[in-house]
Amino acid sequence: MSSSEDYRATTVKAASAAIVRGHHDPANLRELLVWTTSKTTRAMVEEYFRKHFDDRVLLEMLCAIAEEGEDCGDAPWAAANTISEFPVALLMSQRTFLCGPYRATGGACCHGNGESGATSGTELCGRSASSMCSSSAPFAFGNSPKTQPKNPRPRKQRFPNLT
Repeated sequence: MSSSEDYRATTVKAASAAIVRGHHDPANLRELLVWTTSKTTRAMVEEYFRKHFDDRVLLEMLCAIAEEGEDCGDAPWAAANTISEFPVALLMSQRTFLCGPYRATGGACCHGNGESGATSGTELCGRSASSMCSSSAPFAFGNSPKTQPKNPRPRKQRFPNLT
């Protein structure tokens, strides 16, 4: 076997073992999330999560991990991506968490009101988790008050004449 085949076999074996252990252990849940970032294991781990899209406790655990923000490794943004695929009905149970800080500042929630007929978080506002909200939007997607700059400055457009 070549080294790339060895690597693939090793990663698939490790991800399979993580799937068998399940998501109830927080450390193993983080491992599962990290396996969603690998081309060789993404599909199998995403399938595992799809089978558990009715698990409210899993959603709560994912929200807690997503809240940590992007400075805490791959697990928070992988959690946000996984959250975006949950059914809207279950996401509504976490609406205060997902949209609360943004609404508290007088903004409108970018995730809609749950009456849109959407079946997942991605469909609810039409954007993926990584681009779901602006910098002042819900902190479940890496925008916690801890990670927000105190006085954000608008970015300069580097090449204003290019379209």
